[in-house]
Amino acid sequence: MSKDLIRKTEIVSNASKDASKDALKKSERTEVDEAAAALAARMLFGAEPRPVQDHPRIILALDATSSMGEYIPKRRITLEAAAAIANALFVKAGSTGLQVKLAFFRGDDQFSKKPRQLRFSNKWYTTANELVRAIAAIEHQPGWTQHCALLRHVAEEAKKQAIQEVVIISDAFEQQTPLRAQGDDLKAALIHAKRLRDLGTTITFSFLGIIRGGCPLDRAGMNAEQAFRDIVEANGGVCFLFDPAHLTERFSEIAERAALAAKGDAIGAQALLEHLQAVPFDMAVNERVAKCETARSTDEQT
Repeated sequence: MSKDLIRKTEIVSNASKDASKDALKKSERTEVDEAAAALAARMLFGAEPRPVQDHPRIILALDATSSMGEYIPKRRITLEAAAAIANALFVKAGSTGLQVKLAFFRGDDQFSKKPRQLRFSNKWYTTANELVRAIAAIEHQPGWTQHCALLRHVAEEAKKQAIQEVVIISDAFEQQTPLRAQGDDLKAALIHAKRLRDLGTTITFSFLGIIRGGCPLDRAGMNAEQAFRDIVEANGGVCFLFDPAHLTERFSEIAERAALAAKGDAIGAQALLEHLQAVPFDMAVNERVAKCETARSTDEQT
């Protein structure tokens, strides 16, 4: 074998070893490490150029895990609620050319043999009717929440094109534990929230609330409220109760804010955001107030 060939073989071999080491190091990095690295890279190198936008974009994400389905009625969005949301978004956006992408997560726990899923629609919906049909077609399945993965995917999407809002409708934030390895990582979610803030994407949580008399069972609800508040604080977003009586009002405001932000009216968009942040938040469901003092006391004792 010639010296040149031996030398080339050594170079290729060393490069292969280095690549393997890099891959190993990357596999050892946690979700928090990956999120922090992405945030740091953006702070150091700035945003990549994105195409000029002439219409607002909203990602509507649904928790489709049928939380606490073995104890309480499944909390899937009714056809009436889906219509109220979709109509409010598109009517208020008017002729701005609003685009809405639908996302959901569900599946894969001890109660379900269905695979773990986090899915985004292949298209951006441009009419209320097609969005309503898409929401109604989603089947709920037991499984752990995936807010962290959802926010990570939205951040990657927002790097490619401007997205003004990600609206998440959920009732739980099930954090990772030794027995729940596939649960959410709140620290990573907070970093992704900051990434989205820097990308110009506001996070809005529509909290499904907790059920009267269900607090000892539905503890994820109480924990979720604080997790959602922490995430929107890191992002500069907003959290409000999913109340069927006020869906039209809330989602009209979301559409209006997205339209203002898309056309560059930062002052108007911020004023409307501050109005949304000032909306009183009460853990009521259909005019019922959940009393959770007993459950909180139990949690503190355990």
